[in-house]
Amino acid sequence: MKPGLKIGAIQRWKTIVDETMMARFHDGLVHPLYGTSTAVQHMEWVSRQHILPYLEPGEEGMGSEVWIQHKASAAIGTTIEITAEVSEITPKFIRCETTIVALESGLLLATGFVVQALVRRKLP
Repeated sequence: MKPGLKIGAIQRWKTIVDETMMARFHDGLVHPLYGTSTAVQHMEWVSRQHILPYLEPGEEGMGSEVWIQHKASAAIGTTIEITAEVSEITPKFIRCETTIVALESGLLLATGFVVQALVRRKLP
């Protein structure tokens, strides 16, 4: 990994909860609210934004650990902000502490962390 990424670096992303983000299993709707699996995907994606500028040729980040506590619901139309803050950097992995907040209400929807392992990939 190229040098430059620092502990405390923050990435944020805002989006509006829509139908594609609802809780579903095997195409069956569980409830019309922001789903935990979508929250995990969003946390991992925002965390990944930290490493992209620093990856060396042939290097990739791979999600190796995710922990989430989904604390509250968000309905369709809710604007949410996902934040990932770098909390640990080693030669083999990057850890980010994550939160999801409903911006209109300030309600904390989820907290957690994402660990990305740095791995070598086969070049074409």
